[in-house]
Amino acid sequence: MMANNQVPLNGTKAKHDRRVAAVHYIQDKFGEDKVKVVDPAKVLQKRGTSTSSTTDSSAATDGLENHYNCLTEKFDPSSVASILVGLFREIPRWEYGSVVNFAAYGGGYPQDGDAEFAALRLWEAAEQWNSYDLGVKFAWVDNLEDAAFVLEYGGDKEGVLASAFFPNSQPLSTMFVYKKALETSDTYRKILKNIFLHELGHVLGLRHEFALDPHRFEGGALIYGARNPKSVMSYEFPPEVQESDITDTKGFYKLKGLDSGMLKIKDYIPG
Repeated sequence: MMANNQVPLNGTKAKHDRRVAAVHYIQDKFGEDKVKVVDPAKVLQKRGTSTSSTTDSSAATDGLENHYNCLTEKFDPSSVASILVGLFREIPRWEYGSVVNFAAYGGGYPQDGDAEFAALRLWEAAEQWNSYDLGVKFAWVDNLEDAAFVLEYGGDKEGVLASAFFPNSQPLSTMFVYKKALETSDTYRKILKNIFLHELGHVLGLRHEFALDPHRFEGGALIYGARNPKSVMSYEFPPEVQESDITDTKGFYKLKGLDSGMLKIKDYIPG
């Protein structure tokens, strides 16, 4: 996977400069053809004739396992809601008013058209989060050097559908979509937008709703708002944004500070 092969970068440089260096390294290592990104203008222009994501999510899940699975379920201090926020020693979020740009690799997928399909579903999920006016917005860009993160196909992770990250200082982060989420023989593909709604919640800084469950403890989180087991950050399936998710995430991003003992809010700039 390309994201695991980035060169160590000079942290004293501006984030955009570090991102440019990272992109050049990736291009040199894998070749420019392998790291081309999907052009959002072209995909959105032909959206009317592409596979639609308007399938009723409840009907689409008939016969599926009644739970959601992403890599952040596991205790992983290097990965990166009531909502739960906080990650071990800090509470990461994006600086209020930020625009978090994303791009999508155009290659590496098992089937023709998968890259555009996945990118479009991610854009639709991003637009839904944008509609809630949280104080942070997502934007789809066609230049990897302008992106805070990139969508990449991650191969087969058995039962895992996708994985994401939390706000951080990295010049370029990666969101992965895995084989199981895209298989044409499976209806997970029909609710890929919902899957990305959950993953983008992580990108906003939200933990799993059950992060403090003693049987599934993921560590370093705290409660902000009222607990809601149907939260988009739970494993309720399919993931759906709840009113509490919107209200509490808005409140979280407007906080000037949070008295939580050792955990302190840290704002990151997407760059």
